[in-house]
Amino acid sequence: NRLTFFIIILITTGCLIISCNDDITVGSSILGSQPIEADFNDEIVITAKTVEPLLPFIGYRNRGDFERNPYLLGSLDDPNLGQTSSTIFVTPRLTGAAIPDFNVSIIDSVVLLIPYDTLGAYGDQSALHNISVHRLQDAIDLETLDTLFTSDCLAYEETPIAELDIVPAPLDSVEVFITTLESTITDAPQIRFSLDTEFWQEILQDTLNTEGTQELVNQVRGYAIKSEPNASSMFGVNLLSTSIAAIEVFYRDSIPGIFELDISSTTTSSSDTRTQTSIKHSCFESDFSGSEVESTLGDPLAELNYLQGMEGFNIEYDISNVSDITEEFINLAVLEFFVLEDGNEPIANVGCLFIDDEGDIENILDFSIEALRSVYFDGSLQEVEINGQTLMKYEVIMTNHIINFRNGNISSPFVYIVPIGRGLPNHSIICGPNHPTFPAKLKLITTKP
Repeated sequence: NRLTFFIIILITTGCLIISCNDDITVGSSILGSQPIEADFNDEIVITAKTVEPLLPFIGYRNRGDFERNPYLLGSLDDPNLGQTSSTIFVTPRLTGAAIPDFNVSIIDSVVLLIPYDTLGAYGDQSALHNISVHRLQDAIDLETLDTLFTSDCLAYEETPIAELDIVPAPLDSVEVFITTLESTITDAPQIRFSLDTEFWQEILQDTLNTEGTQELVNQVRGYAIKSEPNASSMFGVNLLSTSIAAIEVFYRDSIPGIFELDISSTTTSSSDTRTQTSIKHSCFESDFSGSEVESTLGDPLAELNYLQGMEGFNIEYDISNVSDITEEFINLAVLEFFVLEDGNEPIANVGCLFIDDEGDIENILDFSIEALRSVYFDGSLQEVEINGQTLMKYEVIMTNHIINFRNGNISSPFVYIVPIGRGLPNHSIICGPNHPTFPAKLKLITTKP
């Protein structure tokens, strides 16, 4: 188990302490059982400031294995972080299934089906959402479009082609009456939008438009789905390739039938040249004017820092004063910072980045050791009790990074705390090094040679 593994690692490294004259990265629990003098130091002066994210967040990539969930709809308004909204974009895809002869078959109805996801419920879940579907302004070249970031919002027509007012119900199944089959079925929780039947009849009866997915997208273009709630609220929908998301075409022929167009697969079939990827993408738009974060952004003297998912904020820590430690071995280095609870769900896990001498953004070494991550890097939100008060905090172990910086192997004195799972709108309000009660600290355990 983890404890046994940890003990083995510590004993092994303890032996190295006796035989080596270099910094050794071990946990503090070993020090009590070894005949060496250990010093604890939490007086290293560090500074911190809230900064905009270092890396863009990928919303779409033309890869068969690219998946993420949930896709979010709605808008959140927070006095600390301002307003953030999310819009979803989808395009239809031919699946390779036989296409009915729509010069003979008559389309009865066309439905855009978007299933709910039980993840992604944020804010007021009783809010009424005005959800609208808009046609994209331009067709997308599926061959050349490789990547979209969540800051990339595709242009769409202002007038909606479908609209619903609903309170999201991600746990409620729906009763769907299929007119062509003249029967009612019970289906998974979903949102259904009626699309223009005449438009689709004209598109599908021209076989040139169904020679391939690109030809279809050239005509249909695709859709933007947006929501304007009457309160601060977001909810998730499921666009995984295994979901039931689709455009359903109900038609009548000698017998009634359903023809489906996929809107959730990012895979290209090599056996059928007609099938290409579908675009499933979301963009986040933020306005933090007038918010608390606007007044503290980039300020190293602020008492509070802000960490946010989506296109939100990171925290930059300056650890340059570690270079003052010259006569001791660094055995353990932990960056500890507390969360100021505000009634929202904080970020569950954080990572740590730095910028190397080539200007590339990298994980710190402690975060990169995959096999030992549970030992050498934590970053998970923890509940602790201090003087009878229950608090939430993060501990980020960065021993290897601190040693490399102190030894001159890394030039930049800055490390960046980032949320793990940026697709979600969680945020954490962090007590910075200047907080009067629970300041962020860099804690070191050192030994003298």
